[in-house]
Amino acid sequence: KACKQWRIVAYKTYYTRRMLMLNIKKGISDSNNIEQAIIEVIDQIKQNNVKLVIFFANYKYDFKKINEAFNTVFSGIELIGCTSHGEIGVPGGYGEGYLLGISIASDNFNVASAVIKDLDTRAMLSKSEVMAAIHKVGLDPEHNDLINQGFALSIIDGLSRSEEKAMSLLNIIFKRKNFRLVGGSAGALISNPVAFISHNGRIYTNAAIITFVKTSHKFTIIKENIYEATGRTFIVTKADMNNRIVSELNGRTAADVYAEALGVNRSEIVTKHFAYNPAGRVFGKNVFITSPYSILNDGSLQFYSQIMTGATIRFMKPLDPLTVAEQTAAQIKAEVPNAKLILGFNCLLRHIQFENDQITSKAYDIVNSAGTFTGSISLGEQYDMYHVNQTLTLLALGE
Repeated sequence: KACKQWRIVAYKTYYTRRMLMLNIKKGISDSNNIEQAIIEVIDQIKQNNVKLVIFFANYKYDFKKINEAFNTVFSGIELIGCTSHGEIGVPGGYGEGYLLGISIASDNFNVASAVIKDLDTRAMLSKSEVMAAIHKVGLDPEHNDLINQGFALSIIDGLSRSEEKAMSLLNIIFKRKNFRLVGGSAGALISNPVAFISHNGRIYTNAAIITFVKTSHKFTIIKENIYEATGRTFIVTKADMNNRIVSELNGRTAADVYAEALGVNRSEIVTKHFAYNPAGRVFGKNVFITSPYSILNDGSLQFYSQIMTGATIRFMKPLDPLTVAEQTAAQIKAEVPNAKLILGFNCLLRHIQFENDQITSKAYDIVNSAGTFTGSISLGEQYDMYHVNQTLTLLALGE
């Protein structure tokens, strides 16, 4: 009898451990032969009990062919993918020209996705589809402990210039509760910009894919800023939020205020200061980066994310990126020891800055020391229902 009870306990222990096992596989290829690249990546990520497959396809590849192949092999498995300007977790850390795939296998990983279509004009009409995905995985937007039950991944058409509309819909559904979300804006800023996103074999533009996950595996979501706010704050007194234009700060022409705050000539700010001195939107104790990229004829500033009239902003100054990366790695190790996956969305502007400063590999290696760091170079990033710029957003996932 005692022996029988021991066997029952041993079986339950084994079964419980098996259920809690999390297996991650990553595959990469830079073959210029698309069929060869697909075969190489799929062979590297195939495994049993896969619940989610993610692929990032560099713009050099035919996205339709890759999408069809992955959907054929992983039929019946939740599949999301997108165009990428560059990839993370390749030789050298960051690079361009790769097909990258990730598979996640676990018995404790419920996944369902929703597609928000016609993102620029009709995002709110996708509310019922989003709610259906939330309920399918067993999440409850009204639950008080929602923050510990799961998270969401967002992949959004970065050429739609409408990421905030997806975030607004999610804020309405979750009523600004602390539900965790991480993601990036897909696309490639080449001579003919391109952005495709796909879900279970269907390709979309002007859309957002939101993938909901319910799990008891350890996870954390982090945003890494390589800037800190300067002391002075400014009030946006005139803005065209939909077109991401700020015309006035503190009642004066925005470009003049920006130049004066930095102590430079207005003619210098585009070429020398936009990348290193972006704006920060202030929400309580949090500062979210928004990147200016042009000065209009009337002195207005155009940004890569929305700023509304009445908002408080600060201009930022750079920190040492490698010191910040060390802090990020330490946070991951503390919150998810022995992380099996660090999925990242790193802003293209940061990537260019790191390349110019020749610190790309060093920055990657530091974060990779906390777990397998992989993902995409993005045109914008999402963090906890906010759309941001010049940021690295991360999901660390462990047992």
